[in-house]
Amino acid sequence: MPTHVALLRGINLGARNRVAMADLRRVVTSLGHTDVATYIKSGNAVFTAQERDSLALAGALERPSPKTWTSSRAWVLSRAELAQVVADNPFPPRVQPEAPPCGAQG
Repeated sequence: MPTHVALLRGINLGARNRVAMADLRRVVTSLGHTDVATYIKSGNAVFTAQERDSLALAGALERPSPKTWTSSRAWVLSRAELAQVVADNPFPPRVQPEAPPCGAQG
């Protein structure tokens, strides 16, 4: 089964659209998806699904879930689509300055 990533817009920003990640995992699982995992309190989830249509998957996640949260805009990308987004990144990688060796004074 294909792996997908779901990105829900506006989740857990301030006091609005508060969603516990356990609730998000339950909702994604209730839609028939498996291997569901979330990342911190971001509103992002990774899951496997038999459905391959990213728009259909997003639409199902955008419907309000009673007692869980109000509707939110969702983007769902397959693993290949997410890899393409990363490959198409127009911004150069940010170079991190090297840290001085331990004990060095600068």
